[in-house]
Amino acid sequence: MAAAPDSVNAGKLAVVGFAGIVFTYFCVLMLQGLYFREVDIQWNDKVVDVPNEVSDAALAEQMHRLRSYAVVDEQAGTYQIPIEQAMKTVADQIGN
Repeated sequence: MAAAPDSVNAGKLAVVGFAGIVFTYFCVLMLQGLYFREVDIQWNDKVVDVPNEVSDAALAEQMHRLRSYAVVDEQAGTYQIPIEQAMKTVADQIGN
């Protein structure tokens, strides 16, 4: 019994090989697109859409403290003045 010669159809092999390369390339592109979409979603969830931890009431209280007069330590002679007044006083002292 004689061995049959190996016959490989080179044309079919080239077409199947090229189709496999193209299919693999498009799969990689699709996975890369999905990856970058998920990265963008994570960025938005963790950085952009982070809720502000300071409440409006806390901000209002801080603004009130920045704009009001108060006694901090009467024994030491420490008093609180509005921030605008403090900046003007310091600027006037530096200017003279």
